[in-house]
Parts: sequence; structure tokens; C-alpha cells
Amino acid sequence: MNFRGSIYSISLIIVLLLVLILYGRVKLGVIILNKGVVSLEQGNYDEAIRSFKTSLKINPNSFETHYALGTVYAEKKQTAQAIDEFKKTIKINPGFVKAYRGLASLYYNSQDYETALSFLASARKIAPNDKETQSLADSISYEYLTDALNKSVDAFMAGDKRRAFKLVETALAFNPRLAFAHYTLAYFYYADNQMTEAEQKLLETVGIDPAFTPAYKLLGDMYFKNGEYEKAVSTYKEALRSDTGNAYIYNDIGIVLMQMERYDESIDYFRKGLAIAPSNPQIQYSLASVYRDSGKRDDALREYSEIVSRYPDFPNIHNDMAEIYGQKGEMEAANEEYKKEILHAQNRLLNNPGDVIALNNLAFAYSGLGEYSKAQEIIEKVIQSAPNYRKAHLTFSRIFEKQGMHQQAMDELNTAKHLSVETNFIDRDISRIKNLQKKSLLESGNPPDEPFDLVWLKNGRQIEGRVISETEDAVILQVSIGNPAGQITLYKGTIQRIIKGRDRNNN
Repeated sequence: MNFRGSIYSISLIIVLLLVLILYGRVKLGVIILNKGVVSLEQGNYDEAIRSFKTSLKINPNSFETHYALGTVYAEKKQTAQAIDEFKKTIKINPGFVKAYRGLASLYYNSQDYETALSFLASARKIAPNDKETQSLADSISYEYLTDALNKSVDAFMAGDKRRAFKLVETALAFNPRLAFAHYTLAYFYYADNQMTEAEQKLLETVGIDPAFTPAYKLLGDMYFKNGEYEKAVSTYKEALRSDTGNAYIYNDIGIVLMQMERYDESIDYFRKGLAIAPSNPQIQYSLASVYRDSGKRDDALREYSEIVSRYPDFPNIHNDMAEIYGQKGEMEAANEEYKKEILHAQNRLLNNPGDVIALNNLAFAYSGLGEYSKAQEIIEKVIQSAPNYRKAHLTFSRIFEKQGMHQQAMDELNTAKHLSVETNFIDRDISRIKNLQKKSLLESGNPPDEPFDLVWLKNGRQIEGRVISETEDAVILQVSIGNPAGQITLYKGTIQRIIKGRDRNNN
């Protein structure tokens, strides 16, 4: 017997047996894996998990089985276990794209968008043209950016501007072509009074998406605020190209044209806006106001009355109607409207005693009724709490004018002018009141083109003004000292001498 040959034969048999056993184990593992897949498809998740775990005991390096087990855990909402299995899959087979997508989906469901997108970025490197990966990436990107923008708005509203800007900038770094992100950033700049940056971002927004109506709207608002009326009109018209049914944009164009005193065009745009939104009181109020400003008083009253019939508490509308009735000489009707405005303003103030708009309307109405001291007391409180509220200064000017205090009225108009973009109507009022002042001075015997009278006091002070009247005991001097100005009484015992304006050049 050849011993050496027998040893060789035995060795070969052992090797063959080992190969057969190994092959059988692999085959058995696959069989059990397939059984688990069937259980998974039938929704029998617990049975599927048992099968996959058994298969892994036979073949622990089967990336397919780890992936399948991760899929079951994902279906059962056992996120941590699913993530663990998908990561084991990738460790065994770094090129298995499905595992990356599985991980991305799990992190996406947990709203960890950045981690989800990082796994999809890895998947893209492996399979750049995989449609499922691209589709999932698009969905997650949108959610991520929406989430970032929502958080940025919340941060901005909470006063955390730094975080708000950073969140939007992060979104733009991920997707520089996202028009809404550019718009959001532009709005933050606008709200933060950084107009140059806001304009740049808005132009970038419409460059990316020429049909992005809100960007044109905000850009038009900026131009209007800056007094660039022609640019505002053309920008609003661009917004209408993509949103022809937007009644508010017609209203915006009408308001700009009204400021430019292009009344017929303005009326046309307001009517177009009302044709789209016939019950919109704000657009109808705009139409009534342009009728008023263009001298069409009856048309204005008709529109105002229609608004009041549907919205009795519409702010300041009774003051508007009262002014028109006053211009028509219908004083009884005017007074009734002022009284209605007082009632409505007082009702609004019950809920918010510091409402400067309601207080201003209240002061205006009292002034219309001739209750000047009450009106002045109210408007002074408004200006004290809101010194840059332009309408309050206009109301104060009106109160002074009605009392014949022309210099004080002009002082308030000049203050309002500094707070305005559109100043044409204020300039007209200043010119009108100057003429009233000249007339008043002429009637008092003090020609307006002469120098002011000069009063020398015994304490060494000098005061310039117009001597309005003089008695044995006192002199009443109309002066312009600070803001507001007024009339002062100087007793003769304090006066050293008075130099009349016509005589000053000789002294």
C-alpha cells in the first residue's frame, strides 16, 4: 500500500468536504435570507428579523442581509437599529448605493437634513446618474431649505438677526439658485433698513426667477419709499406680467400715480383693482381719495359712503367725508361726520389707549369741530410718544392754521416735510399758509417784507417778532421761537425800548 498516496487522497477528500460544507453554509444562509425577504414582503417583520439574524450567524459578512435587516428595522420605526445595519452594509460594501439612500431617508425623517444630504453626496459619487438618488436629494434639499428659511424668519422676528442671516446664507450656499432664499434675505435687509443690499438681492431673485411676483412687489415698494416713482411704476408693472389678477398691485400703481398727480391714470388702475376685488375696502378707499384730491368731491363722497355702509369703523373715513362736506359749505353734515369719527376713535382707544393712529384721528376730528385745546392736548401726546409720525405733525399744523397761528403751522409742516418722501403737497400747503400769514400781517399794519420788530428788554435780552397789539401795560409780540412758535405778552415794565422793523436800518 502506498502510504503517501493514501495521505494525499484523504487530504483531498477533507478539502472537498470543507468546500462542500462551506458552500452549503453559504447556500443555507442565502436560503434563510430569501425566507426573510418573503416574510418582509408579507409584512411579517418579526419573522423577517429572525430569518435575517439567523442568516447573519451563518454568513456575518453578507452586506445584502445587513441591508435587509436594516430595512425591516426602518419599517418598524426602530431607527437606531436600522442606521446601525445600514452602516454595517456600507462598511462591508462601500459601493452599495441603496444603503446610502436608506441612511439618508432615516436622517431625513428625523429632520437631520444635513446628515441626510451628506450620505446622498456619497451616493452621487458612486453613481452620479442614479435617478432615485437624485430624486431623494431634490426632496430633502427642498425640505432642508424650507426648514432653514422658516427658522431664519423665526429668528429674525425674535430679534436674532445674526442667526437669521446666517441660516439664509447657509441655504444659499447649498443652492445658490434658490430664488425664495434670495428674496428672504432681501426682505431681512429691507426690514433692517439696508436698502442697497435689499435691492441687489431682489434683482438677483428676479434674475433667477423672472416670474417671482413678491420680489417685484417689494422692489416697487422700495422705489416708492425712496421717491423713485417712475421706477416704482415700471417695477409694479413687471409684477403684473406674471400675476395679472393681483388687485393689490393695481392699487400700488394707482397710489404711485396719485402721488405723481397723474389722477386719470391712477383712477384707471384703482378701477382695475376693484374689478378683480370689488369688495376690497382699501382699494375703494384709494379710489375715493384720488377723486377727492382731483376735485371730484361727489364721486369721492359716493365711494366713501359705500365703504361706510359695509365697514362703519373704517379708520379716518368720517374725517375725510367731513373735510369734503366742509369744502362744499355743508357744515352741518361735516360736523356730523366729525362726531362719528370721534365716537369710532374713542371705541378703538378702549382696547388700546396708546393707539397713535386713533389718537391722531381723534385730534383731527376735534379740530374740525373747533375744539382746539382738546385737539392740541391729544396731538401733543401723540408727538411725544411717536415724534416721527408724519401725520401727527400734519394734524398739528392744521390745528394751528385754524387758530390763525400761521408760523407754528408752517413749522409743523416743515417737520412733516423732513419725514416725507413726497413733499409736493406739503410745499403747496406751506406756500398757501405763507400767503395767509402775509395777508394777516398786512391787515395788522406790519408789511411782511419789512424786517421784524426788535424789542430790547431791561435785562439785556433782545426779541424779534411782530408787534400785534400794544396797550398801556403790555405788548403782544408774534414770534417764532423754537417749535412750536406763538405769541408772547411782554409787560411794559420789562421793556427798555422797541424798534419797529421799518426803522431798524436807521438804528
